[in-house]
Amino acid sequence: MSHRLLQQELGWLLNFKEPEGQIARWIQRLQEHDFEIQHRKGTSHGNADALSRRPCQENCKHCMNAEKKFGMETDISVKVLTTTLVGPWSSCEIQKAQLEDLTIKPILEKKLNSADRPSWQEIGPASPATKRYWALWDSLYLKDGVLYRRWESDNGSACRWQLILPKSRIPEVLRETHDSASGGHFGVMKTLSKTREQFY
Repeated sequence: MSHRLLQQELGWLLNFKEPEGQIARWIQRLQEHDFEIQHRKGTSHGNADALSRRPCQENCKHCMNAEKKFGMETDISVKVLTTTLVGPWSSCEIQKAQLEDLTIKPILEKKLNSADRPSWQEIGPASPATKRYWALWDSLYLKDGVLYRRWESDNGSACRWQLILPKSRIPEVLRETHDSASGGHFGVMKTLSKTREQFY
């Protein structure tokens, strides 16, 4: 398969020496496809440029309906999440583990008590990990008292709820992801990638 795109768009990505995190996941996703990069001048990409523009007016009923459909009105059952992703854990057990995790506890307590994001002064003395959760405040939601992160793809076509995983549960989740019948004994990177789809 051949895709025409700006050479800089993927060239830099594929030439990473030691990719980590999101970059590693992108590279892993790209490796599933057989493609070659061809150089094409940026001025020749007018067709793709036009596709990235929103064609409708602000009050377009079609767009507003689509935005409602893929917005927060689309909810997910926490019970399904806790049984399929977390195995035997109940919502109470997960919440207890989150409250015992010193990096998650301050954010969970604030979310339980108020919808308003705490000020930087309030969160300032907290750990760097807690500050990262604070930065994600608008993406964090409570479901049955359990903290989740709402992840959405760049184009809005996919939405996923990721459990904010307490440190104490990481070994169990990694072991389950790697060793389960559906896990398939993946290598380190694939196990990590599969885990990151469901947990944050």
